[in-house]
Amino acid sequence: MSSLVVFAIFCTVLFIIHRKLREKVTFFKRRKIIYDEPAVIFGNVGNVFFGRCSYVDILIDAYKRHANDRIVGFFNFNRPQLIICDTKIVRKILFENLDHFVNHVDQFSAQSLGSLNYHQWNEIKNSLDVIFDDIGMKQMFELMLKSTDEMIEYLNYKDGIDEEFIIDIKDLSKKFCVNSLASCLGIHKVNCFRNKNDKIFKIAEKISKNFGFIGHLKSLISSVFPNFYKAMNIQLVDSQTKEFFNQAVIEEMKVRQVKKFTRPDMIQLLLEAKNGQLHHYRMDVSSSDGKYSKSNENLRKLKQITWPDEYYIAIGYSLFSEGYRLSVNVLQMLCYELAKNYDIQMELIDEIDEINEKEGITYENLNNMKLLNMILDETLRLWPTETTQNQLCTKDYSLTTDDGFRFEFQKGDELIIPAIAIHRDAKHYDNPLTFEPHRFDMKQIEEAEYLPFNNGPRSFILRNFAMQLVKIFIYQLLTHFTLEMCHKTPSTIQLKQSFEFDVREKIYMRLKSRIRN
Repeated sequence: MSSLVVFAIFCTVLFIIHRKLREKVTFFKRRKIIYDEPAVIFGNVGNVFFGRCSYVDILIDAYKRHANDRIVGFFNFNRPQLIICDTKIVRKILFENLDHFVNHVDQFSAQSLGSLNYHQWNEIKNSLDVIFDDIGMKQMFELMLKSTDEMIEYLNYKDGIDEEFIIDIKDLSKKFCVNSLASCLGIHKVNCFRNKNDKIFKIAEKISKNFGFIGHLKSLISSVFPNFYKAMNIQLVDSQTKEFFNQAVIEEMKVRQVKKFTRPDMIQLLLEAKNGQLHHYRMDVSSSDGKYSKSNENLRKLKQITWPDEYYIAIGYSLFSEGYRLSVNVLQMLCYELAKNYDIQMELIDEIDEINEKEGITYENLNNMKLLNMILDETLRLWPTETTQNQLCTKDYSLTTDDGFRFEFQKGDELIIPAIAIHRDAKHYDNPLTFEPHRFDMKQIEEAEYLPFNNGPRSFILRNFAMQLVKIFIYQLLTHFTLEMCHKTPSTIQLKQSFEFDVREKIYMRLKSRIRN
């Protein structure tokens, strides 16, 4: 084939691609929706793709510039999306008419719970609700608690040899979370405090880097050439990681079934669900002590389930990847805010000491800690790791607000609800950039104004699990140490120029032993 023919074919392909993209760009013009002019191919996210700013910065900037607009057009590469800026509309979408927006936008063909459609989700939701009820959570609470023993042993050793004892709080959080998550998933003999080169720690690091340059490139391909993306079966999760979770979940379940081996962890709960042996204990409202009743009236045995293997792998992968990502990000920001706001930290230590003087840490005591819960809520308000909620309109919906605003959502519309921008809006919160946990004690927070997790029937089902991990870490750490600012602690925090929530600076702080002093 002559070079002239090759050049002609190349130019033709470019022309077709350009024409197709320009058709996309007219999407908002045709529907008379306000939007910012996009760049061809990169849309409104080119600066993120090329590492000039974070996705969060772009969304907050768009939210502020369109403060008087309710719905704004936005191009994620060439995918037209609608930014919902009005919390009245957010309420109607997430809390009143969610049946029109039941699916999340599936950006990647990742093996995770988030990639399942609504029908698939409903197949497993009931069993997951039981697995993550108080009975299942109590089992994993004990496994998490054992991981804190390894952490405190490690910290006491470091304290003995390091006079200043300055640590990278994210690194500490990573080790603890990998230890705890591996234990809950049924992977034994993992201690990342002693061996940071453990295979599962490397898997965790690989998962956390999925949104590096390669992840961005995959996002671009999935957006501009979705059919090619699917035809080539491009995956955000690599084959090695998939095989790891296949071994950790499917093969482990087979081994336990053959050897009749049991252990109180996630694999055991999944195996019981598979064999129809999982029981749901509902609260007996007549019980004076508020404990779970095992009476026949309150005992419900779930049916035997016949999920394909990929469902179990998706659960295992999501437990680990989402639990790791969420817990690590929340922990580093929570510790940072406690170090900066020392008076609040001392108040929390008083709450912890009061519990320790009575009966010590228990599942019930931990989850009933008023101040700790408020501190966690405020951390998730100011630093929500789920910075947006992305919903997909599954059927046409005519919206009308109380003040007469009308909008026609069409099937296939992709919605962005900018949670972090709403959380930092002075219309909703006084002094929104100030860390003030007691705001959750002083006022009733409107549900459409506080969106730290995906809402509705597809809400982040692992959030209670991840938040328990965070609470145990903070409780045990502050039982033994205080967190202090040091010369290496950043005075302000900025996010990486990335699509994911990730802090640019390393957050170092000094640990001071409470036991010795």
